[in-house]
Amino acid sequence: MQPGSILRTPPSRPHEPGSRKASGSLGGKLLTALVVVPVMFGFLSTGSHDDYDHTDGSGTGVESPMGDAGPDPVHIRVVDIFDTSTIDGTLLEAQPTVHDVPQETSGLRVEVVGEKGAYIDFDIFADGQLVSGSSRQAPYVEKLFLDERPASLNVTARNSAPDSGTLQCRIYADDILVAVDTGPSDVTCTPHL
Repeated sequence: MQPGSILRTPPSRPHEPGSRKASGSLGGKLLTALVVVPVMFGFLSTGSHDDYDHTDGSGTGVESPMGDAGPDPVHIRVVDIFDTSTIDGTLLEAQPTVHDVPQETSGLRVEVVGEKGAYIDFDIFADGQLVSGSSRQAPYVEKLFLDERPASLNVTARNSAPDSGTLQCRIYADDILVAVDTGPSDVTCTPHL
């Protein structure tokens, strides 16, 4: 290059080991990938999902939130039986014999009897999750279809008003009594599945 001449292109330099490129070092890019990318994935995948019950023509089901919500819900269909003439409204006396639910059972019949016309609050839990909840007049009967067999099933019933008399919850697998509980204001039937 001559003195006083105008430089039209940048001068070239010989490559030096350890020199940094203008776009950043490999270590900086790796650090960015290891920190920023997982943080962004975590931020984008986190959301708020609420539990909710739903009812369709086939009965009642439960949907659980995404994430660490525990086990998948058990699918049980609850069908109300409005013909209460099929219920013996008298209380079973003494200690009736209760059997385990037979392995081939796919449906259970739940009966709750008490003072006729008294309102009773019901809750049905399968594997600790609420499957159905309602308020009905005594006597009351419904059918539970076990699309999947839960590890545990609890039916609770309680008088809506105080001093409404004795309640009795009974669960049958066909004609086999599999759970019974009698009490002054609230009862819980837990069949052995």
